[in-house]
Amino acid sequence: MFDIFHRINHHSSATATFYSEMYNGASNKLEEQSGCIFGLVNCRSDRDKPNLVWGDSMEAFEQVVKVFLENRGYIVANNVKFPVRRKTKKAERDEFQTHGYEMDIVAAKSNRLLLGSVKSFFGSGGVDRQDFKGIEVKGKKTRFEAFKVFNEPEIRRGIIKEAQRRYGYEADQIQLCLFVGRFRTIEDEHMVIRHLKSIKVGAGSIDVYNLQTIMKEVIEAAKSKTYFNEPVLVTIKALRQSGYKITKSEFTEKR
Repeated sequence: MFDIFHRINHHSSATATFYSEMYNGASNKLEEQSGCIFGLVNCRSDRDKPNLVWGDSMEAFEQVVKVFLENRGYIVANNVKFPVRRKTKKAERDEFQTHGYEMDIVAAKSNRLLLGSVKSFFGSGGVDRQDFKGIEVKGKKTRFEAFKVFNEPEIRRGIIKEAQRRYGYEADQIQLCLFVGRFRTIEDEHMVIRHLKSIKVGAGSIDVYNLQTIMKEVIEAAKSKTYFNEPVLVTIKALRQSGYKITKSEFTEKR
């Protein structure tokens, strides 16, 4: 992680401060088991701070996504809450409440901030059209609540605005993403990707990364002869060392 930090150059004073705080926060965490990777001086409470302790505190597929993004030059934290102030539905008077909405992954470069939701859905039906307003089949069960950031424009705008305030990035530098381990069907995958690309927020449309895209780069990263104390990369290296080879037919699941 620190190697990535030292490779970041030519950023603005605002993002320079951001990265300095991030580095110091990481150092403090390693030395004192306190602080936070992004140095969030404006966090409302400890609950709003991201996690720096990887492993048990990070969902397994989030760990894979972390490696994928680090291989692309990002510094990554997980479980970051963004407070969003929303008007309640009370008709008699205007009333507002603030709720914290969590992004599974926050990844930073000097000129780009990714806010990502991670859905593995391994061993289950998979992400499908019923998770998103506007493309669902009417009358069938939906899971809108689990995909609020993609279904509620007010929440999306609030998260982007808070990320701007907190980290110093411009709105057009902040990218909203969805990382998916399993889609229910190929048709669902194509439909969801088209739908999310039609939504404009922050830097543009919402990017979707499927398992094939993620694992192709992670497996490539594991070819490096440099040792990293990273469970995902070490697992792939161990499989190779044992003589086991992952074939395309094994890697590509039939749906």
